[in-house]
Amino acid sequence: AMFMKVALLGGKDKFGEYKYANGDVYTGKWVNDLKNDSKCTYKFATKSLYEGGIKDGKFHGEGKLTKT
Repeated sequence: AMFMKVALLGGKDKFGEYKYANGDVYTGKWVNDLKNDSKCTYKFATKSLYEGGIKDGKFHGEGKLTKT
């Protein structure tokens, strides 16, 4: 796994893209080292795409999953 295109927002807060070893890619914010963003994207290695909210590292609130 590796970080790409990460910008520090202050403290432990970051914004960027993280690619997991399994091929999944998260693009959004981290707050206190946990994924937290109301408008993130999560692309699965299967090419399915989630667009929506994530809180404390879990999908949260409104979102859309597009399966391919």
